Amino acid sequence: MGVMIDDASLDTLSLGLQTVGDVLGHVARDDRLVVHLTIDGKTPDLDQIDVIRRSLVRDHVVYVETVDPSAIAHEVLAEVDKQLNEAQVLSDQAVANLRQGVYNEALKRLGTCFKSWSLACESLDKVS
Repeated sequence: MGVMIDDASLDTLSLGLQTVGDVLGHVARDDRLVVHLTIDGKTPDLDQIDVIRRSLVRDHVVYVETVDPSAIAHEVLAEVDKQLNEAQVLSDQAVANLRQGVYNEALKRLGTCFKSWSLACESLDKVS
């Protein structure tokens, strides 16, 4: 059987890694974030994470896909910046609509702004 981290084989024997939990801990020490895990080609039920972590790697083929957490954070922040810029445009259009007395259009645009602002806050919470 074997363990793959991204595109590289991991020599669990020489590292003394016996369980899936050991492998996940090893990945965490390298400041990597696990984004996908398969065991024997199947995505495990993460509600059973304690059982999964105790599984012996010698009995399974384990694949772990990771990312650099700072790279993900930069991507999320760039997307948040884009969304907030779009919300600003909509906000300016809503103000113009209000001045023109086109209240329904203004409210639609403001609704979209509120949704964008709320998603931005959620994203920032998750990144932090």
